[in-house]
Amino acid sequence: MLCTKLPWYRAPEKTAPSENVAASRPLPEVQRSSTNSANGRGQALLGRDITVFGDGAQTRSFCYVDDLIDGLVRLMKTPDEVTGPINIGNPEELSILQLAAMVIELIGSRSRTVHRPRPDDDPHRRRPDISKAHEVMSWSPRVPLKEGLIRTIGYFEELLRDHSLRQLYSQ
Repeated sequence: MLCTKLPWYRAPEKTAPSENVAASRPLPEVQRSSTNSANGRGQALLGRDITVFGDGAQTRSFCYVDDLIDGLVRLMKTPDEVTGPINIGNPEELSILQLAAMVIELIGSRSRTVHRPRPDDDPHRRRPDISKAHEVMSWSPRVPLKEGLIRTIGYFEELLRDHSLRQLYSQ
């Protein structure tokens, strides 16, 4: 949940829930999905198996960070009476197993998926309803998942060329 309230500027509060943001530079400690997408990409790039929690049938929707920022900027520019919450995300939904397979294919990795117990608090489905964002701000995501993954994989490949960082990811 992203929320801004700047009372010293007398700015209105604006609320935009955000989940499953895909980015070239993810923060692994804040990304959480049934297979941590940053972890899955790193595992596949290193030739390791990708960890999937549960059976992988649970679904997620991923929004590329450029789209998220565009949506937040548009939200901040709305009239004061528009406070939200307004969902900013990508309604395109896929299973965690589909995501893992896509990552393996895009990387050209020989990684397999390995299953671990699914946490009790892991929801079966996440798909934002962005109709209000479209209606109020004429906003919808523009970066398709595959393109966002290609950008992100490219970033990780560049990152892993640095041997000290490769060692960090290898631990």
